[in-house]
Amino acid sequence: MKIESWILSYLVNSLWQVPLLFLVGWIAARALRQTGPAAEHRVWVSVLVLQSVLPACSTLPWGRLASFLLYGGASQSGAGQVTVQMTAAVGLSTNRFPAQLLAAIAVVYGAICVYFAARFAWQWAKLYAMRAESVEVQPIPEIAFLWRECLKRFNIGGVTLAASSRISGPVTMGFRRKLVLLPADMIARLPEAEIHAILAHEFAHIRRNDFSKNLFYELLGLPVSYHPLFRLTRQRMMESREIVCDQMAAEVGGHRQYARSLLRLASL
Repeated sequence: MKIESWILSYLVNSLWQVPLLFLVGWIAARALRQTGPAAEHRVWVSVLVLQSVLPACSTLPWGRLASFLLYGGASQSGAGQVTVQMTAAVGLSTNRFPAQLLAAIAVVYGAICVYFAARFAWQWAKLYAMRAESVEVQPIPEIAFLWRECLKRFNIGGVTLAASSRISGPVTMGFRRKLVLLPADMIARLPEAEIHAILAHEFAHIRRNDFSKNLFYELLGLPVSYHPLFRLTRQRMMESREIVCDQMAAEVGGHRQYARSLLRLASL
């Protein structure tokens, strides 16, 4: 079956391409570390996208496409017809393995993909249920001043502040209606400087559209979510993204003040 062959080709190529791309990304990230976290983050984003897309490229009929383009160009010029036969770039030869074994591998891999897709859907449904249960917060004047300052510094509008008892740390979500969600007792128990650092960091995520980007990366990477090195790539991408947001947030209240706030938050 063509679908079974495509699935197996994608699986086989992802098994060796994901580690190779991770190694290249690790070397590139170390080489660019001195240039700043933004460059390192772009490296890991590129690696994650390639790990998801490149295994599928070898399953495309590049030989037929090239033959069609060459044949079509020759016929339009009137200089004669040239036929070029090419094989696929990289494929999976199914003649060396029993058909039952290949079918079983394809079924198992398909079941794994369905599991990751179902877990992804459950996580996003849980996230939006948490948003629906959240309570909008009317901050005290000091916090309201910090909120307006972040809106102005990041040039963002239409953001809502809310609280939820179901989370232990700040969460930013939303596509058109942005929401900064804090734990229920966070504003009451933290000093003003720490609240400012948290808000600046979350506004940096909003400014970068990280919620939408994260959705795209999660959907794109579903076929290779089984691979440990893909998950490690995603972790490196998320870590570098947090550093980028820390750098953006530190420019709002000052690097020293932001660093002290992070240390106090970490101690809690």
